[in-house]
Amino acid sequence: MARPLPPALAALALASLACSTGPKNPKYSEEIVGREVVHAGQTAAEANQAPSAPEASAAPGGAAPPATEPASSAQVDCDATLPAPAAGAVTDTLQCGGSITGTTEGGTNSFGDDFYQRAFCSPARQHYDDAPEAVYRLEVPANTQATVELHSPCADLDLAAVAWSLDGLPTLAQVGRVRECEMATGSGGGKLTLTAVDRAQVFLLVVDGKQGDAGNFRLEATCGTYR
Repeated sequence: MARPLPPALAALALASLACSTGPKNPKYSEEIVGREVVHAGQTAAEANQAPSAPEASAAPGGAAPPATEPASSAQVDCDATLPAPAAGAVTDTLQCGGSITGTTEGGTNSFGDDFYQRAFCSPARQHYDDAPEAVYRLEVPANTQATVELHSPCADLDLAAVAWSLDGLPTLAQVGRVRECEMATGSGGGKLTLTAVDRAQVFLLVVDGKQGDAGNFRLEATCGTYR
């Protein structure tokens, strides 16, 4: 017959038995699967799944905001019948902050490839001799920077700015007296920046067509302090 255990050993044995047979709390029980910790009630495949990305929040009202459309250029009515420009002379004066809607149709030709090249306006030859022109006068005050923009959606027109303070239009024979000339030759128009530092400067703005082209256009001038 086995001898009874001492009271201390008996108490220890009963505590060990209670721990091994008692119910487990599935909420906190864990087992190791490979290197992943899997909680009770979760398969190893579920544990190894990457967390799903959060859904993109919808714009207010459930619809995405509309895309921003680029600002449209100045409107030019290509079908409008406008007065023909002055023949061989300045048609009008463009003021700082002002705009002019005009046409080259019905005009005459005073400037061509040779003039633009020799005045260092542009090195390209675009058969400007075959196109009529419209010429405007712009006076830039001292210590002022002017931006002149041409909108020409109706024809392939270019913009030249010729520094000229004498009477009339400069001829090919006078090209050496042109102090400055800039030209914008981009499709659909262009933009030029003109600066007067110590004294006012007069520019002739020439709207001319490539390859004999002619049509309606719009000129705009904005001015600000140079320095």
